Amino acid sequence: MSALRKMFPHHVISREGDGTWPARSLDLSACDYFLWRYLKSRVFISKPRTIENLQQSIKEEITAIPEQMIRRVMEKSWSKAEAVFENWWETSE
Repeated sequence: MSALRKMFPHHVISREGDGTWPARSLDLSACDYFLWRYLKSRVFISKPRTIENLQQSIKEEITAIPEQMIRRVMEKSWSKAEAVFENWWETSE
């Protein structure tokens, strides 16, 4: 942590970092939770047996994600981030 703080002063976001951020906030992590769950469900259909198979499957499934799905995820993420910011703004006044 000290090395990170030295390299990125006032930009480390973690339990021990400089910035406060809701830990594992579902509202702010749609890409993490939704897209990773989606990818995992797609990647493991083929039951990859080696690291190389796993890596290839991940690459193939990432490129196969429909553009419209990504747009919906990002739009939803944006609206959730706005709601979180508005709530923060109201409570900090």
